[in-house]
Amino acid sequence: MRWEPIKKRLPYTLGPLLLAVLLWRTDLAAVGRALAGVAPGWLAVAALLHGPIFLARAWRWRLLLGPWRRQLGYGDTLGYYALSIFTGAFTPGQVGELAKAWLIRRKQIPLSQALFSAITDRLLGFVFVALCGFLFFTALLEPRQRLWPLVALAVAGLALWAGRRAVLALLRRLRARERWPRTAERIRAFLAAAPAVSAGGWIAAAGLTVSSWLLSWAAVYLAARGLGLTIPFWHLSGAMAMCALLAVLPISVMGVGTRDATLIFFLAAQDVSQPQALALSSLILALRLLYVGACSTALFTPAAKL
Repeated sequence: MRWEPIKKRLPYTLGPLLLAVLLWRTDLAAVGRALAGVAPGWLAVAALLHGPIFLARAWRWRLLLGPWRRQLGYGDTLGYYALSIFTGAFTPGQVGELAKAWLIRRKQIPLSQALFSAITDRLLGFVFVALCGFLFFTALLEPRQRLWPLVALAVAGLALWAGRRAVLALLRRLRARERWPRTAERIRAFLAAAPAVSAGGWIAAAGLTVSSWLLSWAAVYLAARGLGLTIPFWHLSGAMAMCALLAVLPISVMGVGTRDATLIFFLAAQDVSQPQALALSSLILALRLLYVGACSTALFTPAAKL
């Protein structure tokens, strides 16, 4: 028996294994009672919010295509984005969402611009979530301990700002020496795609990023209210930001296990029991599956034709 394919997939099982341990140490009857008492009205509104979330994120990706977005109709934009959500849902770290860069090549869009739009689409969300997660973690510290994380954030920002020149100098050196010409050409083409997006497009994309995540956390807040939990919106949003950061790691699919453990840890400060946290995580997973199921309809559109 060949073990190499199994070894490559072992990290993906860490999340489910963590969930199995949590379920083994939890009163499952209490989880069932919490889910049985959920108010369907709150859950229905939470599900409906995923419509505006999808439209906001699809429109953000369209803006990041710059002038090449004219090659895509509005229906094409929704179809390709829905298909990327579907493929990303079943891949570790949701890397399958980058599939839209490959799919839109048939629309005569340069691969460099397609990759730039797909990667930046994810990067904008990651930066916003990372900032929210950092602020949430800092807020949980004692007042006298909050200064050092903020100082570290400022230093990291200055280091990135200062390091941009070193990166550009390295790229120029690679181009001048003709070392790794194909790699240097690809990097240059990727970076050249950024100016194609107007300043207004960047501002709109940033606004759509913030609004889509706030709507996503509002849906979770409504699901929590459906369970009878009164968790402050800022605290629940911060906990979900930490869940989103951990979901980037290729150790699970759809946040199974990692989301459950994160909610148990951070919601304990709001007197949320472990069964209640697991019940909330189950509702979030159900909403996610419903969302992905709706996006799967893109399989029957022209966007899915290879």
